[in-house]
Amino acid sequence: MKGQALITLKAAEALIQTGGMPINIKWLFEGEEEVGSPNLAAFIASHTEMLACDFAVNPDSGMIGEEFPTITYGLRGLAYFELRVFGPAHDLHSGMFWWCGT
Repeated sequence: MKGQALITLKAAEALIQTGGMPINIKWLFEGEEEVGSPNLAAFIASHTEMLACDFAVNPDSGMIGEEFPTITYGLRGLAYFELRVFGPAHDLHSGMFWWCGT
């Protein structure tokens, strides 16, 4: 998420350089994401006053579109499944093959 984090920093920088920032901004960069963030909950719990804010942005998420504000409530995780695909033993022309699903 380095790119997304950098673009939010650069956007704030551009706002500051072109007229100021109408709000205060706090940044929290957490580097243990790949190992399950074992220290994040304790850090947040012990620094609640310092981290208090009215709004939070996670730059490691997406938006549906420009006209659709999006609140991300879940991000990547692990999902395991097995997919088995069965088909004919040879190539078939799509307009010349009919299958009843047995």
